Amino acid sequence: MQLQVVLFTLQVSWMRKRDMHILSAGIFMYTSDLRFQVIHPDKSENWTLQIKSPQQRDSGVYECQVSTEPKMSLNYSLNVVGEYRLYYLLV
Repeated sequence: MQLQVVLFTLQVSWMRKRDMHILSAGIFMYTSDLRFQVIHPDKSENWTLQIKSPQQRDSGVYECQVSTEPKMSLNYSLNVVGEYRLYYLLV
């Protein structure tokens, strides 16, 4: 899930709508789930919420908020349909 913000003085936050849990504010994370990460390269307009090894319980609506007045936001719907599996091939 990615958002572009042109004004560098604004703060971007990500929230999980199901339980209104604030996941991040700027680059700071407010979740103990280490699978969630915000990616914001220096001098970039892009803010990406990354979920490593997504699970079906991660499905739902996520909101990206920009600290404008009035607040601007975009909702992203995530639907995880399968289970992530990692296999190793030993030779």
